Amino acid sequence: LMLAGFAVFIGIFTGEYLFKGYSIRNNAISDLGQRIDPVNSSRSSSIIFNSAMIIAGTAILLSGVLLHSKLDNSFVTIPLMLHGIGTAGVGIFPSTIKPTHFIFALTTFITVEFASIATYWFVNDVMKYLLASLGVTSFIFLIGNFLFVKALGVGGAERFIVYPTTLWRIIFGGYLRINKSV
Repeated sequence: LMLAGFAVFIGIFTGEYLFKGYSIRNNAISDLGQRIDPVNSSRSSSIIFNSAMIIAGTAILLSGVLLHSKLDNSFVTIPLMLHGIGTAGVGIFPSTIKPTHFIFALTTFITVEFASIATYWFVNDVMKYLLASLGVTSFIFLIGNFLFVKALGVGGAERFIVYPTTLWRIIFGGYLRINKSV
């Protein structure tokens, strides 16, 4: 799970660096995966971003399957597995492939919030507040996206959906590593 979080951040940050003319305010994150773009003459950003999403999605799906076999908590594991499928789908189907990309992106956005909020009932210490609050923050920005786009731009508003739950994956993955009884 931690690997997946790091892969998402590395894919986004490296893709932004390599994508000529990319604006974190005006471009959606998924624009990094476009293979053909009039501004972006380099395919490096799309190769790195799409590969990172496929790797992250696979790691998330495997984490969900392994957790499901050890836990009696489908409220965390089922959304996590669906989130992994959605994340890999974002890498397999770039934003130029519509509506398939949109379906996978929406699946990714919606399921991870449920998984992260559900960890509130799974984690028994103060960490549950941090983990759940990351999911709630992401969910607020998802539901109110049309309002936040005006102030932050498409890319800025989308980052407030993606970054909190990406941090959740890293932190929750670390929590699971420390608490080996899980």
